[in-house]
Amino acid sequence: MTKQRISILAWSAVYYLLLNWSYRTIESVVFGSIGLHYAPPPHFYILLGIAMALVPVVWLPTSLDRPSAVCLWMFYMMLVAPLMFVPFHVIDRPPLEILPLPLTILVLFGLLSWVQARPLMTLPITRIDRKAVHVVLLLISIALTCLVMSMAKKVDLSLEDVYERRFAAREIVQPRTMIAYAVTILSTSLGPILVCLGYVRKRWDMLAIGLFGLVSVFSLSGAKTNFFMPLFLLAMFALMSGNRRAFGQKIVFAGCCLVLLSIFEFTQLDSFFVSNYFVRRELLVPSLLTSFYWDFFKDNPHVYYSDGFLRWLISPQYDLPTARLIGEVRFHSFEANANANFWASAFANFGYTGMVLTTLALGTLLRLIDSIARNGEFLVTSLVVGMCAITWSNGALETSMLSNGVALSLAILYLLRAPSAARIGDHAARKIANGPERHPRLQQVRA
Repeated sequence: MTKQRISILAWSAVYYLLLNWSYRTIESVVFGSIGLHYAPPPHFYILLGIAMALVPVVWLPTSLDRPSAVCLWMFYMMLVAPLMFVPFHVIDRPPLEILPLPLTILVLFGLLSWVQARPLMTLPITRIDRKAVHVVLLLISIALTCLVMSMAKKVDLSLEDVYERRFAAREIVQPRTMIAYAVTILSTSLGPILVCLGYVRKRWDMLAIGLFGLVSVFSLSGAKTNFFMPLFLLAMFALMSGNRRAFGQKIVFAGCCLVLLSIFEFTQLDSFFVSNYFVRRELLVPSLLTSFYWDFFKDNPHVYYSDGFLRWLISPQYDLPTARLIGEVRFHSFEANANANFWASAFANFGYTGMVLTTLALGTLLRLIDSIARNGEFLVTSLVVGMCAITWSNGALETSMLSNGVALSLAILYLLRAPSAARIGDHAARKIANGPERHPRLQQVRA
């Protein structure tokens, strides 16, 4: 085992302990009303959780050789590590009955990593001028931003009235309307991709238009994801810059700093902004909802996508959609939209079989994304994958493809592939799989 791997293991252990400290000190105290209870299991299960949390670090990639490495590390920090201890606190069952959930997640994460690491696919090179794609993206983004701003009326960056704006936006953003499509495309695909291109290519026009697109959506709908997305992408870009071989160390260290900052803010400043918007929302709630989904559908009929794309074939199992059903059961409000991650959603639909099939599908999708990046925008694709990891940690895989803009984002990234890369040859293309900008011959052809 290399020194780098040992260092990552050490920082991962620190991250896990800090997350437990934060959970006990902040989240279980401030947010206990939403189910984040502190009820530690016997010491054996605490030690077992620490051991299980460190197992994936043995195989996770230490360097950023493929964009999917970003996704794997984010899954580890947002889902896998928290799921090694959160279920024991929030599920009212004996620890031995809860243990299959973290063990299943551990096995599935190993399967996902194995599928993702398979050889890349051979994709045809696009013949479209990349500059033309840039112009089209800018023009469409400007048009959609103008449409959204015409509905929002003004720029509003306040975080205090986001829920009021969100409820008001439901009346304006009706399904299958032009404004609904504009909001979805800007917030989940065009806006973030333009921001990524702005950061990577130092294209300030793209950055400005992408930022204003996200601001317009936030002003209308109050979706906090659009508010924080540019900051998240900037932080990820900073982690990807410089030495990519140390990416694993850097992202775990960044996670430790985030949790430590949250603890410092709460204990020293008597505030919980960082916990509320980052640690609680992104690092603990996905595991909380996974626990709730598993606990409910372990003893109740599965949904079989009867509230999704198979509604035309299968009669609904429940009177409410899955997310609102869990909201009703756990939060006593059918208005609570408890969307969970791709594993939890798969378990709700087809149990453990659904979790395995969804893992295989996502692993194949990550291979496709890595293959797109082989002759394309490596850093931009890596940033987009990080954005997708947040989407998949908070929603179903099948829903993300259209409703969360993943399919459109992949299509745009495919169009941004270098049209002249085919002349380099497949052997050279394979050599640049860990980042096309490192390959001098490709740089020369692009120039």
